[in-house]
Amino acid sequence: MIMSQSPSHVNGKLYVVGIGPGSLEHMTLRAHTVIKEADVILGNGTYLDQIKDLIST
Repeated sequence: MIMSQSPSHVNGKLYVVGIGPGSLEHMTLRAHTVIKEADVILGNGTYLDQIKDLIST
């Protein structure tokens, strides 16, 4: 991939979010909101399984 040396405009945000001890009720409100509003979510399958009800909309 070739990238411009001086991009004219950069969009988007990257959040790194911890889900706590593995239950939705232990997650902070901010983490819940960021995950719910995300366009893309990357994570380990085990952890994604723990929040599948949150991301399956």
